[in-house]
Amino acid sequence: MSMNVSVDRDHEGRLHLAVAGQYAAGARVTGFQQIGDELCAVIVVPTKALTLGEVNNVVPFVRPEAVR
Repeated sequence: MSMNVSVDRDHEGRLHLAVAGQYAAGARVTGFQQIGDELCAVIVVPTKALTLGEVNNVVPFVRPEAVR
């Protein structure tokens, strides 16, 4: 499996998020947390460093009606 997301440590010990080799400006890795059997990185992005957008090629999920 090809991984394109990484957490890199700088010379001062801070952790940075990189996606496809490019650092995500403003993103901070604040720690790690166990969720089920997976160890997950906890990443925060302040909204001033964030652009919110929409993906227009996603098929919406429609929950089927309950069987009566």
